[in-house]
Amino acid sequence: MSMRIFSLALIAALAACSGGKDAAKGTPIDCALDSSADFARDCMLEATAGDKGTVLVVHRPDGGFRRLVPIHGGASVAAADGAEEAAVTSKDGGLEVRLGADRYRLPLPLSDAARR
Repeated sequence: MSMRIFSLALIAALAACSGGKDAAKGTPIDCALDSSADFARDCMLEATAGDKGTVLVVHRPDGGFRRLVPIHGGASVAAADGAEEAAVTSKDGGLEVRLGADRYRLPLPLSDAARR
């Protein structure tokens, strides 16, 4: 009987981990992942309330994510954690954010985009 409970728990855990893009809530955004030259609307932007204010979470289709914090009154973003700094440029009325080999296009204003 304990093997059955373990199996059910394992299935539930795997289902929770495999959510990827479908499990993420928020606004679809364009991203170019793993040094790709082409952007695709494969990522999701979500705003969460952190203990120090709003945190933007960009969900990748593979289940990975990046955390960003709005700075300069929401006119830009910075990496919330990790060793990589966000390189941010204004582009087409929004922001293009590079973190390592990934690029994300965030619409402005950030507060409106993450609430949709």
